[in-house]
Amino acid sequence: MPIKIDDIQQSKFIDRQINLYLALPILQMKITVCIILLVSSFAFSYDKGLYKDKKSIVKKTDKTISDEPETVSIINLIASPEKYDGKKVRVMGYLTLYFESSVLYLHKVDFDNAITKNGVWVDVSRAGLDSLKSYNNNYVIIEGTFDSHMNGHMDMNSGNIKNITSLALWPPRNRIIEKKYKRTKH
Repeated sequence: MPIKIDDIQQSKFIDRQINLYLALPILQMKITVCIILLVSSFAFSYDKGLYKDKKSIVKKTDKTISDEPETVSIINLIASPEKYDGKKVRVMGYLTLYFESSVLYLHKVDFDNAITKNGVWVDVSRAGLDSLKSYNNNYVIIEGTFDSHMNGHMDMNSGNIKNITSLALWPPRNRIIEKKYKRTKH
């Protein structure tokens, strides 16, 4: 007796329903764990007195609001440089670190095609270039002070990030490993 297309589709439907049925308890467990963690974090924070008022939060962290960098898109930095001039910013982009060309680009394609106005100069000392090799030609998240008046070597860029306080690869390496694992798992 030949197999009909309807039989195959029905079989696939049943397989999907079984997989969904088997995955449901795992999903419920994950949700329960998330709720428990959320509730316990609120209880811990409340116990430590973090929810009394805004002044107590500032006292406990010993930071003023201006100490925290503002997370900004590189597009916003390029489009409205005067808005962020002199402010601490946190921004993501494609970083290149070369002599006279240390630039955070919007995308790798901008670097590949020498679209220098789609990048901001990154103020790194010549001696510091060697210690930052692992960040070169990678997407990063960087924190520093934005200067809209300095536009890099020969004024080819759209601003400058100086006084860098933090630099990290983006996405974090553990997220890349998770993605690779998920791809190979199937």
